[in-house]
Amino acid sequence: MANVLVIDDSLLTRRKIKQYLTEAGHEILEAENGQIALDVLEKEKDRIDCILTDLLMPVMNGFQFLENYKLEIPVVVLSSDIQNASKEKVFRLGAKAMLNKPCKPEVLCSTIDRLVG
Repeated sequence: MANVLVIDDSLLTRRKIKQYLTEAGHEILEAENGQIALDVLEKEKDRIDCILTDLLMPVMNGFQFLENYKLEIPVVVLSSDIQNASKEKVFRLGAKAMLNKPCKPEVLCSTIDRLVG
């Protein structure tokens, strides 16, 4: 299965995603904002297969993370922001998928499986 970096400022959301993904056999690393995620990636990039990020976070939001992210690990954006302009921007910045929050566990797992396949 995959090693997934989950970026979200909500501890509750990270716990819920971690529960879904560990039950599906994935391993999880966590970051509470984009800046911490970049630090985690610098140390752990060789073991991360996929990244899940929220858009709205303090310090460094999901858009800023995507602008500063320079690796080839696939990124999935999880957000309640479903505006077309936001969707277009995340794909332009390199995200491979965008899922609406809250996301069903089976949709999340199938998206990860498809990207790391």
